[in-house]
Amino acid sequence: MDELDRNLLDAWGRVVGRLRLDPGEAMRRWRRSRGRTLRRPARDWCLSLRASDTRIGEWNALISDPLAVGARLGHGVVLDGRAVRELCAPVRIAWPGVPLREAAGMLGRHPEALRRWLPGGVRQGRTRGAHAANGIRRGEVYEGAGGVFSVRYEKAQCYGHRGMDVPVVWSDRALNPGAVRGARPHALWGSMWEGMQGCVPDDFCLELERLPRHRPYPRPRKVSRPGNVSCPRKVSHDVLVPDHGCCDGGARVGGGGGGGVG
Repeated sequence: MDELDRNLLDAWGRVVGRLRLDPGEAMRRWRRSRGRTLRRPARDWCLSLRASDTRIGEWNALISDPLAVGARLGHGVVLDGRAVRELCAPVRIAWPGVPLREAAGMLGRHPEALRRWLPGGVRQGRTRGAHAANGIRRGEVYEGAGGVFSVRYEKAQCYGHRGMDVPVVWSDRALNPGAVRGARPHALWGSMWEGMQGCVPDDFCLELERLPRHRPYPRPRKVSRPGNVSCPRKVSHDVLVPDHGCCDGGARVGGGGGGGVG
């Protein structure tokens, strides 16, 4: 019996007496246990797969219409077990780091989206004026202030191109590519999530349809531009959870924001 088991037993010992004396409270707790949240797999027990993951392509998936991907049109995608394991595996970016664009490719996101993961004060350091205003110096390390990455700026010529200094990023923890800002589950869940993708078998087959989400321009116009892609489901746009655990073939739509194979 570990510390978590002891805490659960202590909590039950404090509650059970009150429930026996108050049937109304017992009924309320029973109804809550039958709700959607407690009847579904915990989000931290599920593998997360983003519909707009840029790592999904012809090299690891079967795409019904490859030309539709570049044209941002609806298309079908079939992923096998190996592809799901690779896409859901934690991403580690150790010191001395990689350029921001390369880190975005490792996480399946757009480079501009990862600028929000930089420490506060250096997120908009893309122009000489912004660098001067923020006091950013080449080679100096910036970290903390709500950032996921630690970052330093290096000369663009060091990475084979011209222009502004290149942000080089790294992190001291594993990143979850399917979570918001790469966040890992709460420490209470331990580190099981880092190897959870290993339970997906090779014969696992995940079939889904991706549709672009159009959003209007910031200015009032009668046009729209393609946004990111998502699965066209009413309950959740890009979440898929197997019916009987991650080692079974069937999948169903689950709740949450990031998609999951639980």
